[in-house]
Amino acid sequence: MAYHSLYTLFFLVVLHSCTLVFEGDDGDSDWSTGQIMFPANTFSIPDSVQQRFQEDAERLALRDIHRDETDKISLIEIPDPLIKTYYNGLLHLYNANKIVERDIVIQKYNIHAFPHPEMNNVLVAVDTTAQWVKLWQEGYRFTGNSQIDQLLNQYQLYIYEYHRWKNRHVVELQAKKSINILALAKKFQDIDGVIYAEANSAIGDGDNITAIRKTAYVVYEFSLGYDDCPSGCIHRHYWAFRVRYNGTVEFVDEYGSPLP
Repeated sequence: MAYHSLYTLFFLVVLHSCTLVFEGDDGDSDWSTGQIMFPANTFSIPDSVQQRFQEDAERLALRDIHRDETDKISLIEIPDPLIKTYYNGLLHLYNANKIVERDIVIQKYNIHAFPHPEMNNVLVAVDTTAQWVKLWQEGYRFTGNSQIDQLLNQYQLYIYEYHRWKNRHVVELQAKKSINILALAKKFQDIDGVIYAEANSAIGDGDNITAIRKTAYVVYEFSLGYDDCPSGCIHRHYWAFRVRYNGTVEFVDEYGSPLP
């Protein structure tokens, strides 16, 4: 899988394509409504697939959060009902094995959500003259700085690596569960001794899943990106599905560049 720094542009293009295909039914901007709570049968779904779908669902839910400019920088915890909606929908899609196009996106190409936005890893550049930083340098998790330690404890953050780069020291923190790293980084930025904090985001481009909640169903759009993806995939092929809130799956359309 390759990555591309112009991912944001790609994501806007995907959203535009969904609007064209499903014109007349605006996406639901309220994450607390429109839920696929009807559980899917997981008996025939391998644990590894369920784990990947869980990650996909968390990322799709976080993308919903990022559509709201206030929630994007303030809501750290990803709402569980929103994650469950996308997760249940993906499981229902997996079980719809009589739909030929489902076999193509899940079995043949194994398409998953592109890893953006970041959900687990934050980079914190630190002032090495700050007293609390010395404990991080020595490998300790907690620093004695109440603000830092509260964030570490509340969001289950652990030191993944302490980078001693030529021009500055940067601590790479890893969250045990998926959260809104963009909003978390903002919390770190206001602490004395922190030079900057930012999500350790992937760059590049590749295959992707997008989703938009509608009045009665969720639209899932799977896409296969190919040709020069390190610089931004030149070509992209799409498959769109509806998963209704009762778990019913429908194939909608296939379009885009010819398959490679």
